[in-house]
Amino acid sequence: MVNYMKARKDNIVRFLAVITLAIACKVFQFSFLPKKYFYDSGHILAVMNGSGLTDTSYAFTANFFNACNIFGLNDIYSWSILITAVFTLAIAIAFLLSKKHYTTIQYILIFSSIALLDIFAFNLSKEVIQLLIFFVAYLIIKSRTIKKDWQKVALCSLLFLLESLYFRIYYLILAALIPIIYITLKKTKRNKTNPYKVIIALLAAFYALTFMAGLISSDGIESILTARSTINNQRIALGDKDANTMINEVLGENKNFLIFSINYFIDFIRLLLPLELLMKGVKYFPFVLYQSLILAFMIQAIRNKNIIDADKKIALSCMLGFIMVSAIFEPDFGSFIRHQSCLLPILMLVMPDQYKCNKKEIIK
Repeated sequence: MVNYMKARKDNIVRFLAVITLAIACKVFQFSFLPKKYFYDSGHILAVMNGSGLTDTSYAFTANFFNACNIFGLNDIYSWSILITAVFTLAIAIAFLLSKKHYTTIQYILIFSSIALLDIFAFNLSKEVIQLLIFFVAYLIIKSRTIKKDWQKVALCSLLFLLESLYFRIYYLILAALIPIIYITLKKTKRNKTNPYKVIIALLAAFYALTFMAGLISSDGIESILTARSTINNQRIALGDKDANTMINEVLGENKNFLIFSINYFIDFIRLLLPLELLMKGVKYFPFVLYQSLILAFMIQAIRNKNIIDADKKIALSCMLGFIMVSAIFEPDFGSFIRHQSCLLPILMLVMPDQYKCNKKEIIK
């Protein structure tokens, strides 16, 4: 019989740890981080007040926070404290009620994600909305009223399709990728899954999808090919010295589909395992370790087909799809890590329960 008693005893400690971490991160954020880390918050606040240049995502974010502004807040620090308090309390209560037990390494990854959220997301930010959207995906995947796996996959795709219409247009690609990834994971042989073959199969499917998109719309494929270079060229032209982790294409700008395909494969590997950051200084080691742990859990999930259930396959499809989309658009590693931290609800689904894992391994 699976014993959850130890997990229950840990819940109070986890509850207090989440609150303590939030306080420490906010003190660090307000005391030591330079103003560049508050740029997005200031921009969103300006749009909320009717000034400042905007686009679809900033306009949607400003409207969202204006609708939530029942206390009449009008500065980024008050917003940061309120948002942190709300989400910290929600996470702490979730831990308090949880019956799931995690390994030490899993705890390190979970609390690292929470720390990143505390510093970079729990502010006036687009990441707050993205986290909520991923949480809705979590609820869909965990739903007991939705019986069929294909229905959960379809609803997750629909969720990101709606997001692409009103918030982040490039999540249209994620909506298309999720069913493809899920089918690929489902069709692989039980207990004989090679994660590298799975990734190659997914990349091949992505290339086919992108190529077909190019046949349908030349403007669409052009925006995909030049997404990263357009942003980074603008930053270079403006003399942006803060983009220390900028992702530049190894083969230069994507002038055709062949160069894009090679650059994309390289960028996908770079995001999965950003070892190049170590060349920029030891301060980037925690980020490399963080990403390495995520990669390790994804590989474990793909390999351990005797442990992973249908819900975890859907969650893994969302994670892989997110990284595949990020390999097109993310301008630098810092932005990628910040955006990826919002995957926390999905990441916790992918992680195997320690007790369940041990039990099935014993059965095996």
